[in-house]
Amino acid sequence: MKDDVMGGAEDSDVSVDDESLSNVTKQKVAATKQYIENHYKEQMKSLQERKERRTVLEKKLADADVSEEDQNNLLKFLEKKETEYMRLQRHKMGEPVKTKHPQLHYESKLYMLLQGGTEVPHLKWFGVEGDYNVMAIDLLGPSLEDLFNYCNRKLTLKTVLMLADQLINRVEYMHSIGFLHRDIKPDNFLMGLGRKANQVYIIDYGLAKKFRDLQTHKHIPYRENKNLTGTARYASVNTHLGIEQSRRDDLESLGYVLMYFLRGSLPWQGLKAGTKKQKYDRISEKKMTTSIEVY
Repeated sequence: MKDDVMGGAEDSDVSVDDESLSNVTKQKVAATKQYIENHYKEQMKSLQERKERRTVLEKKLADADVSEEDQNNLLKFLEKKETEYMRLQRHKMGEPVKTKHPQLHYESKLYMLLQGGTEVPHLKWFGVEGDYNVMAIDLLGPSLEDLFNYCNRKLTLKTVLMLADQLINRVEYMHSIGFLHRDIKPDNFLMGLGRKANQVYIIDYGLAKKFRDLQTHKHIPYRENKNLTGTARYASVNTHLGIEQSRRDDLESLGYVLMYFLRGSLPWQGLKAGTKKQKYDRISEKKMTTSIEVY
């Protein structure tokens, strides 16, 4: 089942003074820009290799006993698949400048606010390169979703408890600086690399929202009729009901993630519906009627 993600950061409140960037971060800008330039050089190299592969394939097809129609179909298929791959690589690097609801600039501010927290990736650089907003952070390892698949979609109770210890810590840190994550799911937790390979990092703050003022400790007001923000599979019941999210909703989502790892799936996966709203309603109903003993 492909989860649906909705919501945005346009109603969030983030204030970051440019001067708050540390000298170390500023010193990394030049190096990171070089990294971006190297990335595009690699893209150009890939395009050249792509042309060379097509030339080789055309020659082999010409030498083989293949009709002209079949040759054209094979070449079109290759072109389509490689175009899809290149598009995927570009989206991994950034978002189009003209996107309707840009999130990377907002997310980069969150990374700056979170710097220094336990296993928060370092923000290397944010800026505009060509037609894309680009944000560079630490290179990390596989996501928990990836590892879950590597383990045949079932983790032991011991492993789940060890993960829970780290995941609760990461979410608690975000809450301690006054922000909700609002999209807790396995894809948004990544393992480190090298000496940090056993540490879990929390990423993707595009839907995060400030829930209280750190000076006054005033909480955002209770509101209803909110659109579902986050990923339907892991969204809290209150989120489905349109209630303004708070810390408990992040924790409820985290609970669903842990049960997903322990069980291998959740009871509301794979539900069929005619429209997105009907699908959300069915997921919500299933969550509310599922007995805790099922877990």
